[in-house]
Amino acid sequence: MTTTPLFGELVLAPAIQEFLAAWPETRIEALLSMAPEPLLERDLDLAIRFGPLADSSLIAKGLGKAQLVWCAQAQYLEERGTPQTMDDLHHHDLLAFSSRPGNEQDWSWLRTSTGQRLAPRLSCSLETVTFDACYAGLGIAQLPYIVCQEALESGNLVEVLAQHRPPPGPFHAVYAGRIQGNPTLEAFLETVAAHLRSKPWCP
Repeated sequence: MTTTPLFGELVLAPAIQEFLAAWPETRIEALLSMAPEPLLERDLDLAIRFGPLADSSLIAKGLGKAQLVWCAQAQYLEERGTPQTMDDLHHHDLLAFSSRPGNEQDWSWLRTSTGQRLAPRLSCSLETVTFDACYAGLGIAQLPYIVCQEALESGNLVEVLAQHRPPPGPFHAVYAGRIQGNPTLEAFLETVAAHLRSKPWCP
């Protein structure tokens, strides 16, 4: 199977441990990558994918939704001011995560109301690296809520532009029709779903 490193670390790793202990005859191969891996070409059985899905012959099962939030360290906001509108971001250092750093020019959240492009000071393919830079007070980041939830609750980070949160994005289990109804697949997805319920992907 394949999924993103973040999902692999937070959800897949404990789900795999539980599943392997319960199903001793099962073997799992997990490929963690920010780039969507083609299932059929790579002979993969299952993918957990975030965002809108392209039309294909694959079967998709909704697993949940993930919320992105803007956040920054309190001291950074004291020194630079708290943005009230998206246009205010033009005056701030922005921290981004992307599966393809350097190709953020098409992101709607990096444009002001007048269409001006906002260039991030840091763009990285790992959410945790962007989080660490935000936690260090280096700028304002848009991050998955699950990454910054504890820091927000403790007050170490502050949410900004809450009124401009994008709609929560869906994520799905995607697999080929040849394994639809496979009892091992269904049991594994049930295990993943149980671990998902313990993680706050949305506020």
